[in-house]
Amino acid sequence: MQVTITASLLRVLDPSFRVELPALRRRSAWEPGRVLHVLTNHLPQTRSGYTLRSNAILRAQAELGWQVEAATRIGYPVTVGHLGNPEVQYVDGIAVHRLIPWVMPAEEDERLAAYARLLDRVAEHRRPSILQTLQPLIGVPIDHVAKVDFDGFKNMTDALGGVTMKTDEGQQTMNGTEALKWVRERKSLSQGDISRGQRQMQFIRAVLMKGLSKETLSNPAEVARFLDAGTQNMVVDDALTTNKMQSIALSMRNVGSNSIKMNTAPWTGVDTGPYGMSIVNMSEPQMKVLAEHLSNDTMGSYVDNVSPKSGFGG
Repeated sequence: MQVTITASLLRVLDPSFRVELPALRRRSAWEPGRVLHVLTNHLPQTRSGYTLRSNAILRAQAELGWQVEAATRIGYPVTVGHLGNPEVQYVDGIAVHRLIPWVMPAEEDERLAAYARLLDRVAEHRRPSILQTLQPLIGVPIDHVAKVDFDGFKNMTDALGGVTMKTDEGQQTMNGTEALKWVRERKSLSQGDISRGQRQMQFIRAVLMKGLSKETLSNPAEVARFLDAGTQNMVVDDALTTNKMQSIALSMRNVGSNSIKMNTAPWTGVDTGPYGMSIVNMSEPQMKVLAEHLSNDTMGSYVDNVSPKSGFGG
């Protein structure tokens, strides 16, 4: 098998590659309860396990009262031979935005940039708000949001000189690549995705403890290196600047590991949704208990005796 690597593909793969987008125009607030899914393919032009699952998720969310919309990849479905598509196509009553440029860019970097700009226009016009789906459940405002990709995860781990974790093989210091493989594993774990989420929280705690250690915070160069490694591949809200991150980190320098609490949302079992997809059932009574502890800053005494500790419940 021969693989051709073009100059434009190399530019996209370069960690410094960025797409310049116009600043969001704050004409109105994000629309509460509106979610925008970004899909590769979709019905009716492509019928596969992935598109059927995506459609089932969209329909289930719509039935719960969410304002659900979707957008497909740039050029689709023209790229699979379907011409004459409207800008917005409705599939089972759900709006699917088609991102069709007048001319499809030939180079990888130009095509990705055009994709981002077309999607940005949809997001600016429709104003989806993921946060609004979580805040009503916990009753606590979310002040800041940060999302880091795989490269940022690996770079932040390496910037700390690796992170030591307790594994089945004993204490192990992992570099970024090893850590990413460890936190993504689920098939060999007793509770699958649930166990993976707990493993990920365990790793985040270890990163926080090392990042907030005296050895790190007493060295401005170490702090800068750690933040730089993360922000190279991180998306944050408008108010979370690098200076704000440094200020938050320094304000937590006396925080011990016992003061950091991490929990999964309480659940009762795994089930099959109305369209055949696997779902995790939330425990509404226990979620109210969690919300009360969050609101009263009493997470130190919070106990979840509802979520199954083994197996997948009933």
